[in-house]
Amino acid sequence: MSEKKSFHMVLFFFSLFVGIATASCTQTGGDFWISQKDLKAYVEKKGDTLLLMDVREVHEFQKTHIPGSVNVPLSYLGSHGDRVAELLRAKDDVKEVLLICNTHNRSRKAREILMQKGVTQQIRVLEMGVSGYTKAVFSP
Repeated sequence: MSEKKSFHMVLFFFSLFVGIATASCTQTGGDFWISQKDLKAYVEKKGDTLLLMDVREVHEFQKTHIPGSVNVPLSYLGSHGDRVAELLRAKDDVKEVLLICNTHNRSRKAREILMQKGVTQQIRVLEMGVSGYTKAVFSP
């Protein structure tokens, strides 16, 4: 491979890496974390414009979940992310999506997938997920 071609390949992969890292770590509108202590007020403030999306597996969701949340497992999102993103884009009344898992690791991955698929809503992650929720003072 020529030196010029090699340089262009390195430049291409560097640009790709920087673009992916930027897309996964930032979002217009500021910080994407919602803390447990702010959860109740946040849900009340956003009302029907907020979609609570639990990305844990079905059996985890059935065991316990935050009232009002819908279950879209990360495993499903990984293989059907385009379809989920399409459905979300069609929901004009939903302005924000709050992702929930057990701690917050899967929610962060789900956020990256949805952003890469072009979801237009603000996407936030609940800090410490359901494990933190069970300890939080939040009774809907």
